[in-house]
Amino acid sequence: MKLAIVESGGRFVGLHVTECPEMRFMEIYDFELDCSGRSRVQVEPLFLEVIEPGTLQVIGLVCAKPLDLRAEFAQGHICISSTTPPDAPTRGTVTVCAVARGHHGRRFPEFTATQKASNEAFWASALQP
Repeated sequence: MKLAIVESGGRFVGLHVTECPEMRFMEIYDFELDCSGRSRVQVEPLFLEVIEPGTLQVIGLVCAKPLDLRAEFAQGHICISSTTPPDAPTRGTVTVCAVARGHHGRRFPEFTATQKASNEAFWASALQP
């Protein structure tokens, strides 16, 4: 298990690490689209504290029924809407990602063989009881 342990709101919380060229965090929320075709999901404040401002983006948006969905981020919320409202409330999932705070513009960092070995030793021992 690989975790990024970060400080947020005076607590240390773990976010699972995904392998990619830059350090990004992902978050997944369930929502219910009402009969007007709208939903509003609050983004976890802890998540907002550990990401670079302005980098949050929706990377997945699905619903239990085939609908034309769109999502936008506004004032700490994800606003989801459908051009065709459903005939009954419908559940869905939205996935967002953002660059980890302090890592904007850093892609494919390079290391030495010694640093690689040290990193492997760390991950092997860091979560041992």
